[in-house]
Amino acid sequence: MAMASHEREPLTPRRLTAAAMALASAGAAAENQALQADVAALAEAAAVLSGVLAASGDCIKVLSLDGRILFVNDSGRHILEMLEGESLHNLHWTSFWPNEPRAVSGLADACAGRDSRFVGSTPTLRGNNKQWDVRITPVRGAGDAVTQILVVSRDITDQQRLEVQKALLSDELEHRIKNMLTMVAAIAHQTLRAPATVEEASASFAERIQALARAQTILTRSSWESADLRAVVIDALEPFREAGCERRFTIQGPTVDLSAGRVLALVLAVHELAANAVKYGALSGADGHVSVVWSITSRDLLVFTWSEAGGPEVFPPERTGFGSRLIKQMLAAEFRGTVALDFAASGACCVLTAPLH
Repeated sequence: MAMASHEREPLTPRRLTAAAMALASAGAAAENQALQADVAALAEAAAVLSGVLAASGDCIKVLSLDGRILFVNDSGRHILEMLEGESLHNLHWTSFWPNEPRAVSGLADACAGRDSRFVGSTPTLRGNNKQWDVRITPVRGAGDAVTQILVVSRDITDQQRLEVQKALLSDELEHRIKNMLTMVAAIAHQTLRAPATVEEASASFAERIQALARAQTILTRSSWESADLRAVVIDALEPFREAGCERRFTIQGPTVDLSAGRVLALVLAVHELAANAVKYGALSGADGHVSVVWSITSRDLLVFTWSEAGGPEVFPPERTGFGSRLIKQMLAAEFRGTVALDFAASGACCVLTAPLH
């Protein structure tokens, strides 16, 4: 039985061409898949970079090696107060820092492959001045050569403002503490030098310190800027009103803002007047009355009057005590005005006349 013959077909030019085309097609498909993978990876990297730039609150710029702006992120456009359609492309970055040599030296450092940083002030495109923390970094490409420059500017205007405010508050607090201690020392010295028993001196000192504390409370409520005159008088008289004298006061006058120094002086003066009225004047009896009124003249003068009536007959003091000195000297000095203190038989009267501001 004869066996079948399996001979190979001859390699004709047509078969060779078909085989070459099949191999080329397979290679192209593989190359295309690799290319698609590279493109996908680049797209993913671009999306991540875009997300980072969008999430950053800093002004991020990419510069050419000669310092011209090639790119600004969206946050940067917002911080720089750029209008829609406004462009910085190809403008020289140092033109935004005309008086800042560190910007020029920073570009030179970046071109040489070195990082740099400075804090400076320059306005936005709308002319609003801002404080910036600027970092300049070289961007390296193939062969580690510097190809571009990255500039990241952080708006630290609010931070700088807070630091300035913090320093001012610290200085102000130190100043107030020193003034307060000086005042406490003066009150202690003047109280203890008076001819009185230890118990009387101790009670007077405690009352005056409490009056000082009330002044601090008033000023704290207004952040130590100013306080309304009416509120100052009411708070200063609170201990005496609580003692059953509330209906025996008339408090009347227009709205007047007092500075911190004036508040302290007036609280202490009102306390001294009220304490004297309780001991010797209108508030020492059952029928006495105190009127506290103030007005503003056409010449912008503040006229503040404390007057007593209905109490026992008043006699001028034999000596000038701490209360009288405080009223006449401290009140006049803080208000830059004059104080008239009269101990008439019908009742004590104190008139302060001073510039409104």
